[in-house]
This record gives sequence, structure tokens and C-alpha cells, in this order.
Amino acid sequence: MLDLERVKWEASEALSPGSHVVAFDFKYDGIGVGTLEYNNFSGLAQPGTGTLKVDGKEVATKRMPKTLPMILQWDESFDIGSDTLTGVNDADYKPPFPLTAKLNKLTIKVDRPQLSPADIKKFQAAMQSASDGPAGEDLDLVQKIEARVDKREDCRKQADAKKLGPFDRIGFVRECMK
Repeated sequence: MLDLERVKWEASEALSPGSHVVAFDFKYDGIGVGTLEYNNFSGLAQPGTGTLKVDGKEVATKRMPKTLPMILQWDESFDIGSDTLTGVNDADYKPPFPLTAKLNKLTIKVDRPQLSPADIKKFQAAMQSASDGPAGEDLDLVQKIEARVDKREDCRKQADAKKLGPFDRIGFVRECMK
């Protein structure tokens, strides 16, 4: 997405002529987009491990330390048999890049991570706690900030009532805030 890092899974040897089954499995370490329902982004952009297999034999396994936080570009395509828009890696090929082999079957299975009942309970509690507002030392700080904002607003109103010019207004508000 931002092209900060590219992870590439490839076998050490090219495919031999003939029929093959190529599979890719990605195990995501995060708990997924379900966290968004609870105003929490912790399930997104987590790492994962990808495994490339050819004819059932593992040929490459790599850890991907960062994943996309949401979705791909709206104008990007999911091409089968050619790459018509943005290539995966310009160092390997340039679009369009038609597949010259015969593709007999393509299976895509998406197993989205699901929140466990314990995860849901934790996020619900966090939302409730956040909606209760700050407590303890945080409450004291919030109250001080609110008081300062109120005082600034009062000082600005006083400056407006005096019909001061811009520079005098700034000076007045600064003095009033002391």
C-alpha cells in the first residue's frame, strides 16, 4: 500500500513443465476487523506467516511483520490470469502480464478471524469504561484543561466587548489568562 516493505514468497526452483497444485496459506496473528465494532483498531495491521506450497510440498515460509491496516485501493483489481493494473513487483514484470499456462481451477478461501466471547467481553468493558469518562488523576487533569478553556473563552468575550484590534486583542487575552 505504501510500499514500505515487500515480502516475497518464491520457490528456489522454477516450476517444471506439467500440471501442478500451487497453494498459499496465510495465518494472521491478529483478531481481525471485529474489533472495529468496539471502536478499537487493535485487530488490524497485525503480523502473520505465509506458506507457499507446490504439489503439497512447502517451498517457502515467511513472516510478514506488517499487514495492510484495512483494504486495498478502491481502484485496484483482483486479476486472475493477467495483471492489468498495478503489478505486484515492478522488478519482476510490468503489466499487462498474461498467464501463458492453463489454469484449471482456482480456489479462494478466506477464513476471517473471529472475536472470541472473551475478546467481546474485554472490548465491551473497555467501551463502558471509556464512556464513564476519566477517573482519578486523569479526571483532575481534564477538569484543569476544561477550566482553562472556559477562562480563555471568557477572556475572548471580554476582548470582543472592548472591540479591540487584532494585536491588542491578543495581548488582552494573554494578560487575562494569567
